[in-house]
Amino acid sequence: MPDHFHQVPALLEKLTPYVMAGKIKHKSHVLEGLESSIGGLNLFFTVENKGKLIVKL
Repeated sequence: MPDHFHQVPALLEKLTPYVMAGKIKHKSHVLEGLESSIGGLNLFFTVENKGKLIVKL
């Protein structure tokens, strides 16, 4: 990414309309609390993680 950082403005110009129209979506898997983070790491090995793994503190 650092090699192409100068292209970020052009990328945002192209992708922003798609995101605003709801055509680009992302999945996230949110866990509550620091105590759930160890179990969250195990999700990577069991293929149960669906999208970006986030631990909400």
